[in-house]
Formats: sequence, structure tokens, C-alpha cells
Amino acid sequence: MTYGLEVIPIKKKEMDQMETMQRKILKQLQGLSNQVANTAVYTLIGAVPIRMVIDRNMLSLLMNIIKNNNSLEFQIPERQVVMKSEQSNIFINRVEEALTKYGMEPVENLMKHPKSKEKWKRIVRYHQNKYWHEICLEDQSNKKKLSYLQIQENPPFMPHNIWQSTGNNPTNVKTGEIKNRLVTQTYMLQTVRSRHNKNISPICIPYETSTIHRARKPHTTVLLRHAYQ
Repeated sequence: MTYGLEVIPIKKKEMDQMETMQRKILKQLQGLSNQVANTAVYTLIGAVPIRMVIDRNMLSLLMNIIKNNNSLEFQIPERQVVMKSEQSNIFINRVEEALTKYGMEPVENLMKHPKSKEKWKRIVRYHQNKYWHEICLEDQSNKKKLSYLQIQENPPFMPHNIWQSTGNNPTNVKTGEIKNRLVTQTYMLQTVRSRHNKNISPICIPYETSTIHRARKPHTTVLLRHAYQ
């Protein structure tokens, strides 16, 4: 789905459309409702937004180009660094934007001191993990419905314990979906349903539905209880 997108400029509207589709698929896979916060959709299954995947591929491509400093591919970003304009949407500008976002060293330093493939992969992974973890914690502190959700130490690469402890059979998967709705506070409990339902309980029809009247005239409730004993 994201193959080759790291080399072309993507408009914000197009990126938003891709992430909307991604979240829709992740919600369907996890049995979540449309009201669930985006942070929960990603962290429960251990996924990240598409833009972070594209950034990772773009930074990987950058290091592959830098390591071949005698190639024509290296001369292109080298020239872009010298001739770049802040208004331009060229490759090197998008790279610098990603490096700044994740708190990494500038592209000029990387060109002078290229990293090995494995080391660079670890560096990118560490900074993306730190960035996404901070985003998730901030979102959790601002949204009450995320108060029951435990943010994993390594959210981009580790699914939540709910899915890690879930088996492959349909019963376990259904149980995992229910747990997801409970931690995201989207499971329709009876208390939530009664809050939105204006119908009066059959037990309280003869009397006013208040705590005082319930305490003074409880015989209707008692009779109903005796009927089922």
C-alpha cells in the first residue's frame, strides 16, 4: 500500500484520506466502533499512522543514497541541499521535515557521517518510538475515554496485552473485541443505555422515579423479586 510513496510528494488531503481508510480497516479488524479515539485504534494492535511508515521508508532510502556517494543518485540530494528553497516540496525538504519531527540530526551531518544499515534502522526506530509514545501519552491525558487504556512501552511495534493474550479461535477473538470496547469505554453497558433511554422502568410506573419514593414505597420491587424467587 505504501510502496514507492516515499519518493513522491503527497498532499495533506491525500494523506488524510489514506489514514482514514487505514483506521477504518483497523477498526473492523478489532471490532471497534467509529467513536473510538485514533490513539486506541493504533496502540491496541501495535500499528502506526501511514505517514510514519512513509517517513521510515524515506529515511531508509536517504541512507541508501548517502552511502553510495559516487553515484548519480547521491549528487541529486547533494545539489538539493545547496540549492533548496523552503517553499519547495523537493525530496530533501521532506527528509529534513521528518528528521526535525523525530528529533534527529540534520541531513548535512548524515551526508558527512553515514551510518550502517542496521545502525540507522535502530536509530530511526528509536526516535519514531519515542515520538509516537509521547503523542499517545499526550492524547491519553486529554481524552477521558482513554483513561482505562494502558499505553505500551513500545507502542509502534508491540500490540496491547489484550491481543497478545488472545488465541486464534473465534471465541477468543470475540472476547478480545469485547475487552477492546471495555478499555475504550465504548461497550454499551446498561448504565450507559439508561442514560440515553428515556423510558421509565416497569418497576417504577406506579410511583415517581426518585430515590425518596423508592425508599418509602419499595413494596412493588419486593413483589417482583418474590415472583422470581
